[in-house]
Amino acid sequence: MNFKYFQISVLLTLLLIFGCQPKKSITQNKQFENETWNAFDYVDFSTNIADPDNAYQIKIQLILSEKFIQNEFSFGLSQKNEDGESIYSHHTIPVRNAQGELDGEMKDGYYYYSLLTNNKTYFNSMANYTFSIESTIGKYEVNGVKEISLEIEQL
Repeated sequence: MNFKYFQISVLLTLLLIFGCQPKKSITQNKQFENETWNAFDYVDFSTNIADPDNAYQIKIQLILSEKFIQNEFSFGLSQKNEDGESIYSHHTIPVRNAQGELDGEMKDGYYYYSLLTNNKTYFNSMANYTFSIESTIGKYEVNGVKEISLEIEQL
């Protein structure tokens, strides 16, 4: 009987050690001087993906001020690794409601938006990856952009 309890306690201990590993999350952000994003200012974030066997989600977070006059925020996201592998995607975040008002979550005088660009993605190799975000709004200077962030979370 004691051996059976020993086996159960070892099994439960192993489950606690290996089953409760915290998810890995990486967040990097870029704040824009004078809340202005220059069209040729690519925002680059780099990180090391050490566990390509797990699924990840990629999220873009955006903070805008009243100076932002467009109805939507459009951007390109490219992902490159040190092996030369590259992926590009284009995204749009609607930022105004039907009345033409910014409708993000309001905090401290700014509007917050979030877009899940990849719900479940896998990386092909254990490598350093660079994520580049470019504004595709079509203006030389885009006013009212306070900050943009990239979050990569292991699922």
